[in-house]
Amino acid sequence: MKTLFQLAFAAALLTGGAQAATIYISPVPAGINPGDSFDIYLGVVFDKSADPAEQIMDFNFDISFSAGLTAGSPVELGYFRDNGVFFYVSQGPDWITVSDLLSGGDSLMTDDMLFKIPFQYISSTEGPLFVTINEEFTFLDGPDFVPLSYTVSSTTAPTPEPATFALAGTALAVLGWNRIARRR
Repeated sequence: MKTLFQLAFAAALLTGGAQAATIYISPVPAGINPGDSFDIYLGVVFDKSADPAEQIMDFNFDISFSAGLTAGSPVELGYFRDNGVFFYVSQGPDWITVSDLLSGGDSLMTDDMLFKIPFQYISSTEGPLFVTINEEFTFLDGPDFVPLSYTVSSTTAPTPEPATFALAGTALAVLGWNRIARRR
């Protein structure tokens, strides 16, 4: 799952957007069962065409999730891990908030994976499982605490059906057979 999210995150780096930043959150994996554990990854991509010097000085990510899940402690990734950025965490039964004021001239200016949150699926719930950004309480601030505009995206990768694999395998076999036939 981490690899799929990293590919979607990399694609976002190439496509850009109209907002100052896009917050990416990985989706809940399909096919999990009570007792399973999984990680949700959160990253940010800046739209440098709007402002090449765009940066985050202060942040608050408010994340809501299904009642059948429990969240563990967030783990720093990328810039946060490499620069010793620690954050404050508060948590309720179906939400977790991760926030910090970057200090000492510390700021995030590059597209990066920020952190991951481990989750445990503890009990069945009605409806689909979800982990989402609560935009009402999420903010990114630039220098002088000027709010940055942002969008939120959760990218899922389509899962190929068995018929797709069979068709692709048949096509490869035919191409291979043609190549062998040409050599004779």
